[in-house]
Amino acid sequence: KSYNMDDLERHIFSEYKIESGNYYKKIKESEQFKIFESLFQESVNNITDCINAVVTKSGEVNLEQLLDSVKKITDDFNPDVSLFDMIHCIEGYDDLTYIHSINVALIARVIGNWMGMSPEECDTLTICGLLHDIGKVMIPVEIITKPSRLSPTEYALIQTHTIHGYNLLENIELDERIKLAALQHHERCDGTGYPNGYNKDQIDKYSKIIAISAIFYQKKHNFASD
Repeated sequence: KSYNMDDLERHIFSEYKIESGNYYKKIKESEQFKIFESLFQESVNNITDCINAVVTKSGEVNLEQLLDSVKKITDDFNPDVSLFDMIHCIEGYDDLTYIHSINVALIARVIGNWMGMSPEECDTLTICGLLHDIGKVMIPVEIITKPSRLSPTEYALIQTHTIHGYNLLENIELDERIKLAALQHHERCDGTGYPNGYNKDQIDKYSKIIAISAIFYQKKHNFASD
């Protein structure tokens, strides 16, 4: 209990005399990772097409195709540590928003399975993950990709992506929990989140899972990159 997550993982690597760089290097060179990366690329292509269709209103949103590409990954790779390791070895993609969304969807789907959710609930949760950050396409790319610290004005603009996301999805025939995930995934149970400062009783369960998945991915990915 005295360890935080990063300290604990570093302790495990040290205990088993594993150097994190070599560990992830071996994963990237494995045949299993090559299969994973191919399926991941298919998901990137599908989510790109889907989000473009939503934003431009140029065609039907093919959620089934979007969902199937993610399910192929979770069907082929057991929801254990190896899947998480592969998620954090993915690199070389230009659009980080899409990568983030796919990885959050994968993590959320694993959590849903661990929680004993039904297949239908896990599918809805997966789509929540895939579309939760759709509002970022409405934010100038130079702010989304800015490597240095955001100014207060820029950060305030970034925060509006939750409202943009909900507005983009509002009139599409989707489960309401998917729309709420776009709006609420930055809410926090103690009321310190945004955009509405909701407390735990006001935040949808699916939105909470997406928030946890996103935070886990960010922390784990930063550790894997060390």
